[in-house]
Amino acid sequence: MDYAIEVKDIWKKYRIYHDRSYTLKETLLFRNRNRYEDLWALKGVDLKVKPGQTIGLIGQNGSGKSTLLKLMSRIIYPTVAASE
Repeated sequence: MDYAIEVKDIWKKYRIYHDRSYTLKETLLFRNRNRYEDLWALKGVDLKVKPGQTIGLIGQNGSGKSTLLKLMSRIIYPTVAASE
């Protein structure tokens, strides 16, 4: 069946840096201090929408709604995507 929108196994990761340097001097002097943690915004999301069907994205703050819409409109690209 053809779908109007089809998303298969999409993953998106962001890096959250704790010690951010603001100047070139700080970057050069403290280059080994960049500590970060990985934040997975989306993990294995699947979505299929038939032509004419209406959907709504509902969730808590930080659940990945805007990230999913940005991925679908190709403003940003997935970290991991299913190969077809």
